Amino acid sequence: MGERFVKTRIMVFMACLVLGACSTAIETRTAMPQNIQHDLVVDEVVVSAEKSVKIEQSALDRLKTAVENGFAAQISGTQPVHVSLNVKDFKIQSEAGRLFLGAFMGANYMDVRVVVTSDAGMTLAEFDVRRESNPGGYGAFYSQTDATVDETAEGIVNAVMGKTGG
Repeated sequence: MGERFVKTRIMVFMACLVLGACSTAIETRTAMPQNIQHDLVVDEVVVSAEKSVKIEQSALDRLKTAVENGFAAQISGTQPVHVSLNVKDFKIQSEAGRLFLGAFMGANYMDVRVVVTSDAGMTLAEFDVRRESNPGGYGAFYSQTDATVDETAEGIVNAVMGKTGG
């Protein structure tokens, strides 16, 4: 019985190391007018970060590129808009920690304020996108920064284009 108990505890511990969870939450402050939401063409994407946020320029560049590519893959409309992204918070757990502690390291996350404006400068929509993931032990084997940025970008594009589940 004692050996079986030890094996069970080891298996549970190992499962906790590799289990992961992900979510993308969108908090709308100003909703995009539905009459133009599916008729957008994004002219410009501008990315910045709060001074207090520790994020490398390469991650900001990746966010800009991923969002631009996401919009380019959508059907273009006739309503030109500008999208401003401001990273409010960003945290990536270390790969070494992921390797040894897995899910116990806590979540990676990225919070971005998104503002969509018309050519005339009128705010059409404003919302926050929070991408949170806990890849467990698997996070030691790929770039958690790239994965978090790419998934956040997908959430941003879907929210602007009205493709969210809610």
